[in-house]
Amino acid sequence: METEKYKFRIYYEDTDAGGIVYHARYLMFAERSRGETLRMAGFPPKELAEKRNLGFVVRQLEIRYYDPMELDDEGEVRNRMIEEKAMRVIVEQEIFNLTKNKVAARLKVELVLIDCKTLRLCTKPPEDLRLALRHVWNGEYPPEALRQRIKEANQAIG
Repeated sequence: METEKYKFRIYYEDTDAGGIVYHARYLMFAERSRGETLRMAGFPPKELAEKRNLGFVVRQLEIRYYDPMELDDEGEVRNRMIEEKAMRVIVEQEIFNLTKNKVAARLKVELVLIDCKTLRLCTKPPEDLRLALRHVWNGEYPPEALRQRIKEANQAIG
């Protein structure tokens, strides 16, 4: 199945003194990709926090580096949900160097949904959020009926 993708380019600000991408920047690319995934699913991070008092936080993260990216390389983050439980999602993220046609890094990220007011785990994630993310993280757009449900729920809340 096709995965959800986020494209980017390497700039001077992303590189270290040796001219390769600084290791922490891969985490930034992955984080931006997860934010865009939420947006594509119909839940921009700011709206999710402000209207529903919900937010995803990283509970655990593993990263393995393969081939360093360099200035002006083009890349993309490929996302795939590999596990979903009531209060957590595990996402596999591959950072792929399109310029060199090589994998630069792979991440396995465990995300948990929290209540932004109490900072405690959300015990029952909204069904529309779960369904929409399941579709997007597996490379599909949410069905029109689900997108309409999300839109109506967001309007009713805010």
